[in-house]
Amino acid sequence: MDSLHREIIQLNPRVPEKYRVAIEKKENAFEAIVHAAQVLYLSTREKANSGPNAKPNPSGAQSTVKPHIKLPKLELPKFSGKITEWSAFHSLFDVSIHQAATLSDIEKFQFLISKLDGEARQLVGTLELTGENYNAAYEALCTRYNNRRRHIHHHLSSLLDLPDIQHDSALPSLLCNIQEHINALTALGHNKDSYILLLTTVLLRKLPFRLRRRLEDARDDATTYPTFEELERFLQAECSQLDNYNTATKDQKTEPKFHRAKPETSRHFMATEGKGKDEGPKCPLCPQTHPIYV
Repeated sequence: MDSLHREIIQLNPRVPEKYRVAIEKKENAFEAIVHAAQVLYLSTREKANSGPNAKPNPSGAQSTVKPHIKLPKLELPKFSGKITEWSAFHSLFDVSIHQAATLSDIEKFQFLISKLDGEARQLVGTLELTGENYNAAYEALCTRYNNRRRHIHHHLSSLLDLPDIQHDSALPSLLCNIQEHINALTALGHNKDSYILLLTTVLLRKLPFRLRRRLEDARDDATTYPTFEELERFLQAECSQLDNYNTATKDQKTEPKFHRAKPETSRHFMATEGKGKDEGPKCPLCPQTHPIYV
């Protein structure tokens, strides 16, 4: 059965699309049948054990049917060759596919190809889709993108090239980017103590004058150089104030507005008096010329 399953997976990509087998749907249907058979078997065995001719269970344990919970499938992101995408892609693929003992090499290779795009796809796209070529494709990707020096250079350059802060709304994004690159460098074996003074200087130059002045006002000693921890706490406090202000502003916009009704006033129209004695409109009720009220 397993050999037939592998043969179907191997031949499926080579046939025209309209003749291809929906492997995923078939596997789901097969799993449902197997589960139903297991439940039926266990329930029948439990009834047999509880009947008049049932044999006592020496261990005293009761057989229970565990509910079949199907976890959602892990969706791996596509890798296009960007160095920023490699760590997440490699970690997920290595755990869920590469180390899976139940998958054959041809299945792993087929899944790997389906998750590659751009430069990464071109790197291994010339290899024939066979089980023997899977390890070669995997090693080629690791050699090209699992380059520790490239990753360190990328994260250090990203810290140096952080954008200047023009508006306070950019502070949360700035803090997230800093923490992301620091964590990545720590995972690569570079503790932040080796570059933290330079990073503090870079961040101070990214802040506008008004924020640097507020930082100095909040510090106790103006003769010492600010530490990264001081700067981080200050930026976090600024972000909290910004969040509170945005929340209050949003609440004010959602409050219903009540308008006081204006009292009605009577309206009248006055006919303009003419220059002459007989000039101007006359009253329709009398032959005199006088203001007309409505």
